[in-house]
Amino acid sequence: MITAQQLKEETETNDIVFRYQAKEYVICWFNGIYHCGESGNDDSDVEFKTYEEMLEEWKINNKLLKDILSKIELV
Repeated sequence: MITAQQLKEETETNDIVFRYQAKEYVICWFNGIYHCGESGNDDSDVEFKTYEEMLEEWKINNKLLKDILSKIELV
C-alpha cells in the first residue's frame, strides 16, 4: 500500500510504473507536467499540471487515482 505523500515523493524523483486490476500504468514527471497513462496504450495518455490535479482528476477504470491508491502495486 502506498500513501498519497509517498507517491508524490516517488514521482518527483523517478518514473513510476504501477499495476492495478491486471494492467500497468505509468506516471512520468517531466518539465513540471505529470504525464500519465496505461503502459503501451498511447490513447490513454493524459497530462496534469499539478500532483493534486492528477490525484483528483485521473480516472482509471472509472475510479479516481486518489480512491485506488491503497489498491495499486508499484512495479
